[in-house]
Amino acid sequence: KIERMGSGARTYMRRFVRNHSDLALGHVAAYCKNYRKAARDVMDLVDMSGVEHIIHDDITSLMCRSTCVVVASCVTILSLPYHRPLYYDVDDPENDVRSSSWEQWLIPYAIGYIIMVTVLEPLRATVKAMYVCFAQHPQLLAKAFPTIHHRLCRLSEPDFV
Repeated sequence: KIERMGSGARTYMRRFVRNHSDLALGHVAAYCKNYRKAARDVMDLVDMSGVEHIIHDDITSLMCRSTCVVVASCVTILSLPYHRPLYYDVDDPENDVRSSSWEQWLIPYAIGYIIMVTVLEPLRATVKAMYVCFAQHPQLLAKAFPTIHHRLCRLSEPDFV
């Protein structure tokens, strides 16, 4: 009974991933498909072409996310000296004690993170589009970008260690 529940959960998770893949945006734009159909088609292409392990081992998204966190943290740290106190301590007779508040940390961090995500998203999307292009039309990728095609061919070899 537990095995059936595990199998059902695994099937549900696989179906969810196949219907919500971020690789599908190129198909949505190029072929005017709805998102779920495009996601299923792209995942079928990935399964048939054998590039699934290349996509699995890709660190582009991780590097973009890490860069966003680092830049947002730097923006937060560099903006702290310019903060005005958000409120004063009413018990202090001089009322000049600067109070620390979570808004002073969160707002610059959120702004820096959002800006960096916006800047780095085209890079991330381009890498994902290259994987889909390699899975769908490797000959066209070989003509347009021979170096990238050669690298992806080397990575997609089954005995690559």
